[in-house]
Amino acid sequence: MHLEDIRFFLAVARAGNLSEAALQMEVSASTASRHIERLEHQLQQILFIRRHDGYRLTQAGTSVMASAERIEAQVLALKRELEVETEEPRGIVRLATPELLAHEIILPALPTFRAANPGIMMELVADVRPVSLKKRTADIVLRTVRPNDGEYKMHRIGRLAAALFGSSAYLQLHGEPREPRDLASHALIGWDHELRFLVMSRWLTELAGEHEPWLRTSNFTAQYLACRAGLGLAVLPSLIAKNAGLRRVLPHLPPLQLDLWLLVSIDTNQGERVKRVVGFLNDLFSNPALLE
Repeated sequence: MHLEDIRFFLAVARAGNLSEAALQMEVSASTASRHIERLEHQLQQILFIRRHDGYRLTQAGTSVMASAERIEAQVLALKRELEVETEEPRGIVRLATPELLAHEIILPALPTFRAANPGIMMELVADVRPVSLKKRTADIVLRTVRPNDGEYKMHRIGRLAAALFGSSAYLQLHGEPREPRDLASHALIGWDHELRFLVMSRWLTELAGEHEPWLRTSNFTAQYLACRAGLGLAVLPSLIAKNAGLRRVLPHLPPLQLDLWLLVSIDTNQGERVKRVVGFLNDLFSNPALLE
């Protein structure tokens, strides 16, 4: 079995489309197809249902997907382990974090970190969905939900205040709610049903009761942009919302306090490059302004 075939299998499975996967892998669609066919021949299994609208995993393909992701994670971990630490730390550090924190807090602070650590390369996995800790797909994980599994060392690096916000244009047009019961006459922006477990989603439900959001999204950034566009009220990190000129509503209610957990894989080489990124994040999220 060729490792390259596994890489192409994962690309097609994730893209759901042969052409898009080939584009990502910078090869022709026929080349990508040959890798898939070779893997199927070696395994003597049909891994994909070929349809006019894309490729869908078969039951065998789903089983292979789990194994292939474990192999991918092990190869990535091995590459990072083999990075030679020199006096000036060098190598890749893979960080998984909710995308809005990445966009609005981490990325703006990275120029200073980059200037002090030119040999460290960052791979940023920005998504509100928790990464699979069991698959060890990142060296460092920043989460607002304390995990119950995965082989990671963990500590709380800070807290993040969140509250209900709206744009000035929206509030001027629709008025400002004075009590939670007033939310029944307002447009709410919430999380899709798969993400109802998130603390922000549960908090909004407690405030609004049976009044459902008219707009649901699967990521933090979409909620933030929708709120800025005047499409309704959303639960957002207070510092980010205030910096964008959004106005807090129901300010007499205490804000939601989100714990921020930093996790470091126990399989990651605890070299200087990882320690420096951890130190950078500890300093960044210990900012008292995040609690206001």
